[in-house]
Amino acid sequence: LFTEPGILSVTSEPAGAQVRVDGKALGATPLTLKDLAAGVHDVELHLQGYDPHIRQLEIAPAARLEHHGRLLRSTGSVILQVRPAGTRVLLNNREVAVTRSAGGNSTHPVELHDLAPGIYTVSAVHPGGEEESMKIRVEKGKITRPKPLDVWVPNVRVKFKKNGMEEIGMLYAESETTVTYGPERGIRVEFSKSDFEYIKPLSETATQNQGEKNE
Repeated sequence: LFTEPGILSVTSEPAGAQVRVDGKALGATPLTLKDLAAGVHDVELHLQGYDPHIRQLEIAPAARLEHHGRLLRSTGSVILQVRPAGTRVLLNNREVAVTRSAGGNSTHPVELHDLAPGIYTVSAVHPGGEEESMKIRVEKGKITRPKPLDVWVPNVRVKFKKNGMEEIGMLYAESETTVTYGPERGIRVEFSKSDFEYIKPLSETATQNQGEKNE
């Protein structure tokens, strides 16, 4: 006996999932399948970065069935602050980004998405500094926000009022009244701006020195 086919309308969240019916790829959501044989069918939704959504659906003769699949992420993400600008960021020894300045000493965050769950090594390499690295755990369906990763790169010359000592170091952060300064790798101290006679960018200092040589 002839049995009238049915109609299956498939949507997903997010959209764009590949639809397979009984193992055959038929298109991406949203998708309407007409003339689908009545009976039980294995329906699968697949989208990169998400767990497969698999259901058995029964299509009645001459009827329309609507199915909506909510896909769950199978991966995680990392949003990481790496300083200074111009730093190469490596994930398990593979370069994934180069930091960009966001003004002053700030940089735009590095966003890494669709990472399989597990432990990763993130390294930061700058031409003017030593490599820094950290271990990061990526968890399924979560965004990991580890502590900032800073490469010590001298960017200022300072002179202290108290003893008149001059030195170069790294200016990490600056407010109206305080600065966070590191005289060497691994050291970071918050000072009052009044502790310094001056804080000059190294590029400015180099320009001044060049000018003095030319005189």
